[in-house]
Amino acid sequence: MKLEEQVKEFDNLVPIQKIRAVAALKEQDEIFKKLEPIRDEFEKSKNRILNIININDKYQIVEYIIKYPDKTEIYYAVYIDFKRTGHSACTLDEAIITALSIKYDGYNTHAPIYIAKMLGMEIKWGVFMFNKEDIIKIEFTEKTDYYELEYIALFNKTKISDDEVKKSIRLHRMGEHPCVIFMSKEQFENVFR
Repeated sequence: MKLEEQVKEFDNLVPIQKIRAVAALKEQDEIFKKLEPIRDEFEKSKNRILNIININDKYQIVEYIIKYPDKTEIYYAVYIDFKRTGHSACTLDEAIITALSIKYDGYNTHAPIYIAKMLGMEIKWGVFMFNKEDIIKIEFTEKTDYYELEYIALFNKTKISDDEVKKSIRLHRMGEHPCVIFMSKEQFENVFR
């Protein structure tokens, strides 16, 4: 139903109630329009959105489903100011902590781990103890009409299958798998030289 049609429903209200109701509808419509690019992005990835949680127009958390041949899992993609962060979490609590940590400490923050430990939460953010032999690096190039960027995908082969990694690379920028780390090749070389 369009905004104009919804406003007509308020004709029987007292003027001050109608003003408040119309203002709330307009605000809701503006938020819906801001969320539209996020919905479009996920439609391209074939990951089904269950819900988009918008917190004060500052943080957006997309609850989405990834279907695998043998299982279906729910993840939470973190957005800040309607912009994708590239981070996904296994629970809503982790997603909220991740969003706050990225906002105040940057993209490479370790704060979510410490906050979760401090609160006594069970940590599901992937692997903290691992063998070097289990970590795999895949290089790939993302091409568009205007640019070509080289990326690195890092993952623990004991936590994710090759097919899941390939799918995550193919869907890079659209609901990434929380067990795969993406970074530009330049950033990788700066960090690991």
